[in-house]
Amino acid sequence: MYLAIDIGGTKTLFASFSGDGKVQKKHKFATPESYDDFIKECRQEYHKFATTGYLKAVVAAVPGRLDRQRGIALAFGNRPWQNLPIRSDLETIIGQPVRIENDS
Repeated sequence: MYLAIDIGGTKTLFASFSGDGKVQKKHKFATPESYDDFIKECRQEYHKFATTGYLKAVVAAVPGRLDRQRGIALAFGNRPWQNLPIRSDLETIIGQPVRIENDS
């Protein structure tokens, strides 16, 4: 199973996919104004997906500028958040490596 997290200005989407690319489960929630609230919401949301099977890979689509090497979101295109350790925060929640990519 694969997990994708799409962080948007108004909503964030969690979706799990089978090996052949079929959506198994998805859920969206309003993207909170504060980053701390966003991370709390991600933790709650992930627990809904944690029991659906082994994760082969996790990717987060992050709007804005990234430092992929350090896993830092330098500036979000749709939130005033800056210089945040998005990769390590998500890895702490999920318990495995997370790839971050720009979704612009």
